[in-house]
Amino acid sequence: FQNSETAAIIGDRAIITLTSGDLDIKASSDNNARIIGGALSVSSAKAGIGLNVAVITNNDKVTAAIGEDGVIHVNAGNVNISAKSDLDAWAITVAAAIKTAGGATSGATIGGGLTVIVSNNEVLALLGDNSLIDAAGNVAVRAANDSYLLLVSASVAADTSGGSGVAAGGTVAVVVTGNKAEALLGKYVEIISGGDVTVASLNIEKLISILASASGASGSGTAVAGTVNVLVTNSRSLAAVGDYARITAEGDVKVTAESQSKL
Repeated sequence: FQNSETAAIIGDRAIITLTSGDLDIKASSDNNARIIGGALSVSSAKAGIGLNVAVITNNDKVTAAIGEDGVIHVNAGNVNISAKSDLDAWAITVAAAIKTAGGATSGATIGGGLTVIVSNNEVLALLGDNSLIDAAGNVAVRAANDSYLLLVSASVAADTSGGSGVAAGGTVAVVVTGNKAEALLGKYVEIISGGDVTVASLNIEKLISILASASGASGSGTAVAGTVNVLVTNSRSLAAVGDYARITAEGDVKVTAESQSKL
């Protein structure tokens, strides 16, 4: 389980004047998770069972913000409010059960795996209500989430065969995402820019699930092999300018929200 929080925040009613250089408020989180598991059971008796369970849960909060009622003057540079989260998670599991011939009137051989990955990242870049930014250069508010989730699960059950037995192999894989990337300007915000004004959110998800199941039995029994693969994404990408905001720019004004999901 990963439950991390990363924040870069200028508080409410802050007054900042820069006579040179840029103002950067940036928060970034980079998480890697690896689970590699295996189970093996070998039996010549009544039953041989090999099971594997792997769970990855990631709840990452990343915030870059200027609070409410702020007054920011940047006389010769840019203003960047940027929040970003990167997640690279792998879950690889193998379960096997092998029953050699004979023993105790033989019996069942079962091999199975359950693998779950859940990602609920929240990425927020915010200019708070009633705040003013007056910059000679560009003003950018950006939020980005990038998740790569790889799930590999294999199950094998074998009977060599003592007869009167059941060999069953199965894998269940579940990937659920509810990631959010939000770039927001609050109510009554005013931005004056000598360049471009950009409010942009980006949510990228790459979900890969690879399953394999094999079962073999001979003699007075049943062989069963199956896979269940579930991919659910409820992610959100939002770029928004609040009510009564005022934006004056010598360049372009861009408000963009983008979401990319590859399953």
